Parts: sequence; C-alpha cells; structure tokens
Amino acid sequence: MYSFNSTPGNRPAGSVFSALPSPNSGVSDRFAQILLRFSLANAGIPTHLGSSNYRVRRLILRATVYSHRGFRYDGTADPWQSVISPMTHPDTDPGRPVELFGVGFRNGWTASTFQENSPHGSSTPGLRNAFALGFDPNANPRDLSDNVTQGFDPLPWAIGTCVLSPGTLVPEDTVMTFSIDLTRPGVHAYIAQAMNTGSLWLSLSSLHPAIQQAGEYADFHLKESPLHELFGDFAPSLELEYEIPHPAPQLTRNSQTQTTTLQWQGLPNFSYTIQRSPDLTPHSWITLHSTSYPTLQNAQWQETFSPTRAFYRIIRTKLWTKKMALPS
Repeated sequence: MYSFNSTPGNRPAGSVFSALPSPNSGVSDRFAQILLRFSLANAGIPTHLGSSNYRVRRLILRATVYSHRGFRYDGTADPWQSVISPMTHPDTDPGRPVELFGVGFRNGWTASTFQENSPHGSSTPGLRNAFALGFDPNANPRDLSDNVTQGFDPLPWAIGTCVLSPGTLVPEDTVMTFSIDLTRPGVHAYIAQAMNTGSLWLSLSSLHPAIQQAGEYADFHLKESPLHELFGDFAPSLELEYEIPHPAPQLTRNSQTQTTTLQWQGLPNFSYTIQRSPDLTPHSWITLHSTSYPTLQNAQWQETFSPTRAFYRIIRTKLWTKKMALPS
C-alpha cells in the first residue's frame, strides 16, 4: 500500500517506511504500508457463528526479512515525539520498530471488496483507500497513518521481535515475530469479527526514515517471492489459537419409552463421536455413533437402552487442518 507501487499485489517483497522527518512532504507519516489478508475460512475455521462465539487465545504473525541489512533492529515501542523532537523526547535505543495493526477502508471500499490489486487512492494524508487501523484507549477505530503529525500514540497491536541485539543491522531471511496483544482496546473484537466473516486483514508499518532510493526501511517476503514459490514458508504466516465455547450438551431420559436423547451444537469441520460406558472405567467406553455437519446446527442423537445407569460422552475432533493461504 504505497502510492508509487507500480505492481500492487504482484511483487516479491513489500516495504514499510516513513516520509518523516522531512517537513511538508504532503504524504502520510507511515508512507509505505504492507497489507496482509488471511483466508481463515480456507484454513478450516468455522465462520458465521457470531463474533461473540470466538475466544482468541493467541495470535502470532511471522514475517521474513527480504533485504540484507536494510534497517536496524528495534523491538520496543518508541515515543512518537522522538521522530520530530529527538532532543526533547529522545529515543533510548537505536532504530525504529516494525509495528502491526489492523486494516481500515474508506472511499466506498470494504474488507470484502478490496483486492490485492485495488488502487491506493490519493496520497494526500487521510485519503488512501486502505490504511493501518488501530483503536484509541476507548476502543474507537482510527487511521494511524499520520499519528506523528496528529500527535498521538498509535498503541501498536504487536512489535516485530527477533533474536538480534538492539541496533543490529537485520540480515536477510531473519524471521520477525509479531505476538498480538489481545488485551489492547478493540483488538480482540476486531479479530473475532474477522473470524466470523472468514477473512482477517492485518497491516505492517513503521517510521523508518527512508529517502529516495536510500535511507532506512524494512521489507519482507511476500507470496510472490521466488524463495517462497520455490521452497515455501517465506511469505507471512499466521498462528492462531482459539476456542469456540459450546453450550453444554443436554441429556434427557424417557423412562416410559426407555430412550436416551443427547442434544448438542454441531460445528462444521468437526466430527462428533458419541460413546457410552456403564461405569466410567477407561476401557468400558463403546462407540455408538459418529457424524459431522457441513454447517452450524443443533444436533441430536437418540437410542433405546434398558439399563438403569449409563454414562455418555461426546468427542469432538477437527476433521482436517490446512496451512493458511495468503491471497494478498
């Protein structure tokens, strides 16, 4: 997401840098940003369950550095004032961090309509079609592209870290890890909504002081990288640990008909196995029924059974897993 990118959505690497501290540049502080879209639905995550039904436990993005020694490593947040007033607000460590946020859209574009080759839009601050999105302390969404000029802390969702010492020039193929802080205002709700729709947008940006054909900037392998196309595992990847709370299964017994009925919520991409035991001992469980469902639905199973005591359990198993595709 860079106004002078001649090949949007089709380039081996994406870079992040700033036009600051040059005065009156006429472009956003966070001039070049990387937009990433992950298809959660293609990764087998159940969708359209309602945002409140997703509990995200951990979310980690990993991105691999493309160029050799193009920027100095800084794994901590810098005060925004240090960019334009370094004498009064000094940065205590060298370099600038690479920060992770969500993605916002404007000018008629949405998360579902914006594609990897969609236009940048105006380079005038506040007018680009897609932008690094964050939240203020009250969880109100805001465009972070000009946080220095506008004078506020961007509250990054994650900062890229690696094993290097602060200030070290970062070698090519270094993997940077972005562990998303789910306690930040608005972040968990944003991720849960993305899981509900099946598509997660994230952005990388920085305030590295790049200048024309020089300066300092960070860039990362994208899915069109020759190394990724040849060997895999070079494009950004996502690690997501989540929980979908299930309503407690219901068991009813009809003494007149001698039937036992189990009811539960069935999720797509999972199999459900019903087992019965007379006494809960490890080897006494027998399998009665197994099934799976293409969509979310209320499931039910019933059997006729005569003993006066029986224990039942439902075993839920994920049907398959797939490494997430990165379509943009």
